[in-house]
Amino acid sequence: MCMNIYTYSFNINFTKLELTIIEESQWIQTVEKYITDEEHRLSQLKSTIVGLKQYNELAVNDSDAYLSHPINIYLLIKRLATEWPKVDKLLDQPTHNKLRLRVNPIENNDFTEAAKGLQNLVNTYQLDIQALANGSVQFWSESEDREITIQPSDDTHRLTAADCYLIGKQTLIEDYYESAIQWFNETIKRSDNSTSDMLFKSELAKHMALAYYRLGDHNQSVHYMNKSENLLLDVDNLSDTEFMFRQLFVDFMIQNKTNNKVVVKTNNNLLNNTSNQLSKTPQQQTSDNFYKNVTKFYNISQQLCRGVKRLNRSVESRLKCRYLDTTNRPLLRLTRVKVEQLLDKPDIVVFHDIISDREMDVLKQLASRQMSRTMTFTESKGRVSRGRLADGSWLEDMDHEVVERFSRRIGALTGLNMNITELYNVIKYRIGGYYTNHYDVTVYRPFSGEQCGRNDRIATWITYLSDVQSGGATVFPLLDVRVEPSKGSAVFWFNLKSSGLVDYNMMHFGCPVLAGPPKWIATKWIPFRFQQLHKPCLLDKHLLNYL
Repeated sequence: MCMNIYTYSFNINFTKLELTIIEESQWIQTVEKYITDEEHRLSQLKSTIVGLKQYNELAVNDSDAYLSHPINIYLLIKRLATEWPKVDKLLDQPTHNKLRLRVNPIENNDFTEAAKGLQNLVNTYQLDIQALANGSVQFWSESEDREITIQPSDDTHRLTAADCYLIGKQTLIEDYYESAIQWFNETIKRSDNSTSDMLFKSELAKHMALAYYRLGDHNQSVHYMNKSENLLLDVDNLSDTEFMFRQLFVDFMIQNKTNNKVVVKTNNNLLNNTSNQLSKTPQQQTSDNFYKNVTKFYNISQQLCRGVKRLNRSVESRLKCRYLDTTNRPLLRLTRVKVEQLLDKPDIVVFHDIISDREMDVLKQLASRQMSRTMTFTESKGRVSRGRLADGSWLEDMDHEVVERFSRRIGALTGLNMNITELYNVIKYRIGGYYTNHYDVTVYRPFSGEQCGRNDRIATWITYLSDVQSGGATVFPLLDVRVEPSKGSAVFWFNLKSSGLVDYNMMHFGCPVLAGPPKWIATKWIPFRFQQLHKPCLLDKHLLNYL
């Protein structure tokens, strides 16, 4: 019996066993390679997460302070747009599918917009680009007549060569050539001299050449184009077409370097060609001249944002601060209301300490429940616009007793009927948030000759629900007026004249928030309709409305 067991225990094809030994060796090698690849993958994942964790801990410790610095916001968007997709690829396992659905909430175009946002701050406040690349916000305050520097808390605010290069390219696209060159110079400083990435250096030199060409400096342009060409001599597999393009560009530059005329692409397609002016009616010419001043108004707005004083001293000497006469205002009879006059013709006034901290907190809490990207409305059509960067929400009087009570207070202060008005538009402007030059009237036909404002917004009331560390002013470029945001205060003005015609001097601009906590405002637009007993419509089309 035992002999039978022994005899049949090895009843197997030994040839197959020999082959299996070889296959087993291959299996071991395959598994070992898998383990090596997994170790490499996990090592990459661990290294990436360690870096992300470092930045995240800084943000979690004090998120408000973290998001009050423009470089932090840029770097956060960069991580979400570029680093987390790498993590997503490293987590390429079925068990991680749920996690993979949650990563990469930011798209690459958001990363590009972040670069544009930084450059917008540079242009508006004339920031020192070298300091900004090192993490410091440094600018000259015209209102305080001194240089202000907001220092970074650590070295994590520094931008890399790739960051500076991306911002420089976006700046070049937006036609700010001098700033683009500064960003490219910062790229060169941060580039590793021993790097073998000649294509990157060549592309950088090519962009430098284009920026100098746009500025009319042909010698520098040719210098950098030749530099780009020389860098590519060591690059393999570069197409003949690419070489030919570069050589043609250099030849073109050499032939035209004595030409003093600089061809600069306009950044505003609202500016029309003047060659057809003679064939246009006087009304059309007036409208065209208005649009040609769009860039001029934008530049004035930027000056006012920086605190440049443009208001005529003779006008400024007429302005006063006073307590509002509340004798005939029952709701305010026992209240001392401080009023600051910013302009008398037309009337722009600021009411100080007009709302309590508790009331402001209620408005912000109610609005925070349904915040979304703001839209601009033209002819009853709403769309997200590059002209405004903010989050907003709408509140009506019935949402809370505080909202209803504050509306009655606005009516008592302005003397206007508040029974039928638009909803409160509560807006939150984070770093870089702005609203470009605009009017508050909804039907905007400049110089059309029509009384298009008769059913429009007669007045605007903006309540400032927070202080702003830097930036965020409201400015009027046609009137040289600047309103500094101050928590608990409100600015008020009329958009329409007494006849119901639009007052085109009331163009205004919401300056970008430069640093600090978000800027909160609550805007109330008051309609012309139902104001007959409070602001009767007069025949004189030039007569202004006054408080």
